[in-house]
Amino acid sequence: MQSLADSSEAGGSVVSGYMVETSDLDAAEVPPAVLHSARGALAVAVTHHRVAGAAWGQYVVMYLLVEPAGASGPSVEL
Repeated sequence: MQSLADSSEAGGSVVSGYMVETSDLDAAEVPPAVLHSARGALAVAVTHHRVAGAAWGQYVVMYLLVEPAGASGPSVEL
């Protein structure tokens, strides 16, 4: 299986991943790098888990951002 770093180098892209834990999806923080990305593709996945000993579970939001190397400009392609 090819790693994200290998995929990034082979495709001439920059691949970044971010994870946010929250109990309220409406209030979940969006990482600044995702908000301010010049161009790229974004994948978002949401799951949940309960930490051992916790009373209830929480959401986990995962962001995968793939940007062309040297990207610039104001738009984000989703």
